[in-house]
Amino acid sequence: MNGDLQKQIGASAFMTKRGQGIEPDHIPEAEQLELVDLIWNAPEADILTLGEVFAFERDWLPEVMGFVPCTACGELTAKAYLRVVGDKHVCIPCSGYER
Repeated sequence: MNGDLQKQIGASAFMTKRGQGIEPDHIPEAEQLELVDLIWNAPEADILTLGEVFAFERDWLPEVMGFVPCTACGELTAKAYLRVVGDKHVCIPCSGYER
């Protein structure tokens, strides 16, 4: 992504509020759409750079996938978002951690 576009995205009202910890649903829709329009209307060259296909010689680490029920509330939680509290694997809200 083009550096100028990244700066515009970072300076947008939506991203500024997200950086302050405001949840996306609590940001006005107009500010959400401002960010969407910024990306949607950007020239293709600012969004994507295509290069030659090449073989990437490296061992791949497996991606952690799947869902597990939170042992406290039972809600299905992506494994990457589980937190360990004592001997239990719980979702973030049940963990008491901020993230």
